Amino acid sequence: MRRQILTDDNRAVQVLRIPYYYQSNSDWLCFVFSLKMCLEYFKNIYRNEFVRNSTPNLSIDELKQLTHSGEFTGTRIDKALMNELTRKIPSINFTLDEECSIDHLKRNFENDLPTIVLYNCSYMLYEEPGPGHAGVVIGIIEDNDLILNNPWLGPESMVKWKDFLKGWELEYNKVVMLEPVTQTRLEVN
Repeated sequence: MRRQILTDDNRAVQVLRIPYYYQSNSDWLCFVFSLKMCLEYFKNIYRNEFVRNSTPNLSIDELKQLTHSGEFTGTRIDKALMNELTRKIPSINFTLDEECSIDHLKRNFENDLPTIVLYNCSYMLYEEPGPGHAGVVIGIIEDNDLILNNPWLGPESMVKWKDFLKGWELEYNKVVMLEPVTQTRLEVN
């Protein structure tokens, strides 16, 4: 479920084999594309066969509809959306973790689980507040530097922890955790 890549500074690091999807420079669908990356990982790469077989293959348009996302309005990410995603995609529990820490990100990575981080990319890059943004953590290396599949900036992007933290704190250190459900849920009628 992992593969080795070279960082910009020629370090060999292990990352999750999460497929990458580009978002357009003009839309606000970073969460939708980040979610697509994670679902493709669970559908095609994740080690548990039950999870692989029960994770739906959803298109970008279906994910836009499911998340109530607009191309120019983005996605409202809240606990109600997490409950709805968990109901509609029962092979995965979705939770919004507010005030997340690097330890949570590391634990997910060590368990081969992707995490969608919510941060202010404009502030991280230019120190100018902008809209919230989403990306998928696919690796964590020394000094807590992150490797992200960023639907706007590109795949396998290394971000220095000190730079990421500036934009992450602005969005209250929020993440969307995806935990696979490894057995069938009993439904009460």
